[in-house]
Amino acid sequence: MRLAAIDIGTNSIHMVIAEASGPHALEVVEREREAVQMGRGSFGSRRRLRKDAIRRTTDSLARFVELARRHQADRILCTATAAVREARNGADFLAAARATTGIKPKVIPATEEGRLIYLGIKSALELGEEPCMIVDIGGGSMQLVLANRERCLYTLSAPLGALRLTESFVRWRPPARLPASSRRSSPPPRRAG
Repeated sequence: MRLAAIDIGTNSIHMVIAEASGPHALEVVEREREAVQMGRGSFGSRRRLRKDAIRRTTDSLARFVELARRHQADRILCTATAAVREARNGADFLAAARATTGIKPKVIPATEEGRLIYLGIKSALELGEEPCMIVDIGGGSMQLVLANRERCLYTLSAPLGALRLTESFVRWRPPARLPASSRRSSPPPRRAG
């Protein structure tokens, strides 16, 4: 069976197409990523996805779905995270995605996002018996996952994604230097001799 998994994040869309080569084994056939910045401008007081962001994202999603179909994917799974989850007009995006591609992304809750991050890490790294902290910084949120090799113990989502923080705190491009009076002062250099 060949699967295509598409993740619509706040900053970018990722797709992996993989062939199931055994009960617990997948062989990656294709990977794609495109930075569409779906959540750009959506974290202010309006909490709405912009029309241009919806159009960019659905256009990119259509290309990904077409690529999955060319690779003869038996199933296309598609999820959406923080930007769509928090937007007042997230349903508008879902309708546009379905009209453009024929698939409707599933908006997953933050706890499911954390669980899926754990499963991805667990499949790529050997986790120990002792709990470890997995940190995933996305565009709209940061997921903290406490887990060991046996199970996911705890997940926490915080609104600390890279795009969200940039839009909230960076006022100039490139970011301006802090005034000298705001910078942490360092001790004066030592004199020789």
